[in-house]
Order: sequence, then C-alpha cells, then structure tokens
Amino acid sequence: MQHLSKWLLALQALALAYPTFLGLLLVLGGIAPLASGSIRSPHLADASMAFAILVSLVGAWYVMVVFLVWGHVAARAIPKLIWGALATVAVLSIVAFFLRLQVPELALFGLGIYFVPTFLHLSGEVWLRAL
Repeated sequence: MQHLSKWLLALQALALAYPTFLGLLLVLGGIAPLASGSIRSPHLADASMAFAILVSLVGAWYVMVVFLVWGHVAARAIPKLIWGALATVAVLSIVAFFLRLQVPELALFGLGIYFVPTFLHLSGEVWLRAL
C-alpha cells in the first residue's frame, strides 16, 4: 500500500508540472515591472505576491522530491519552518480561493488550491504514517 501511495504521489506531482509552469510565468509577470524600474504601489504588491508564490513553489517541489527520492526519514528531517510555511500557504490558498469574489486581489493566490490535495497527501505520508 505504501508503494502504491508513493506512485500516486508521483502522478500528482506530474499532473502539477503544468500548473507549476504557469505559476512561474505569473511570478515572472509579477516581478518584471519591479525589475524594470517601476516602483509603484501596485507593482510592489504584485512583486510581493509573486515572491510568495515562488517561495511556495520551490518549497513544495523541494519537499516532494526529497520524499520521492529519499523517503520518509529524509522528508521528516526537512526543517519544521519549511513545513510550517507550506502549511500556511496551503491555508492561505484555501482562504483566497473562497474569498476570490469578495477580494479580487487574492484571486491569483487562490490558484494554489490545485496544490493543496497533493500537500495534504504528502503531509499524511510523511507525518501520519508510522516509520
């Protein structure tokens, strides 16, 4: 059963490759105006959102690859700060998804909802399964 769950997690990771690519494009779009010298309030907000998305994507893929390649022990050795940051982003993505109509500025962050089931699966595999 454990082997099947790991294969399912690998399939989920494969399915998230395209949304990750789109997320990276959004990150570039959010950072580009600031990088080109436009330091205005809306661009600062977009750049900070893009930076948060970039950090969460890198962290999520790091945790996923560590688990898939080296297993439970290595994934549990990842600092709790990273796990906590990813859990925070997952909760924020859920909140942003449900508030996207009332607060349109959060709609972009709500796209992280696609990553939440995989994060929950990965967290369950690492933290709820006995070694």
